[in-house]
Amino acid sequence: MRNCELNRRNFIKYFGAASLAGLAVACTGGARRVDFTTAEKRIMALGKTLTIVTFKPSVSDSRSVLRKKVALAGKIQQRSLNRLDALMRATLKSSGGVGLAAPQVGLGRAIFLVELQSAPKKVLTCIDPVIRSRSREMVDGYEGCLSIPGVGGLVSRHDAITVEYTTLAGARVRYDSKGWEARIFQHEYDHLEGILYIDRLKGPLLPYDEIRRLRKAEKAGKVAVVESSLPYALM
Repeated sequence: MRNCELNRRNFIKYFGAASLAGLAVACTGGARRVDFTTAEKRIMALGKTLTIVTFKPSVSDSRSVLRKKVALAGKIQQRSLNRLDALMRATLKSSGGVGLAAPQVGLGRAIFLVELQSAPKKVLTCIDPVIRSRSREMVDGYEGCLSIPGVGGLVSRHDAITVEYTTLAGARVRYDSKGWEARIFQHEYDHLEGILYIDRLKGPLLPYDEIRRLRKAEKAGKVAVVESSLPYALM
């Protein structure tokens, strides 16, 4: 009972009282692990990489997995989490992106990957992440999304954040991030909330060629520099 009470308090601290019902299994039958659904397993069984779900900005599709808030993933069986992690890492590598969230591959689970921007650019797996703090300073930057190919747009993000997440090994940790890297975390976290970067646009969607042109103009000093306006850094 004492352990259950500690678990209850920690759960509320991390996820809020509204999600407390999800702890009932742990207090009545131990920390029982569950598995992915049959539909989720089917998605994961298709190959060595996963298919990226795409979204058309011109179509309002509330049924898309990209428009739904995800479920927690911390109770999934370890072997299944390891399998998904391997598939998502392979998919991220083949895509050329710097971040990938589970909804982008059709899985409504609170998991995303972020490629850290300092050498050697390690990829973090973040399970059930929560952004604990955000800087007051906001920074504009161009973003692109693997799920919305061919275009990008200007989005304002917090310059620095602190994110808390569970590792594959089950440890709950905090990580401070700033600048372009913090932008990636925020972009991926939005995916878990059913939010796309096009919901935060400051201006029109632009083809990659136009963003490249703006990037060249920035380097030449012909226009004001916009932080992180790299059209090929997709998330």
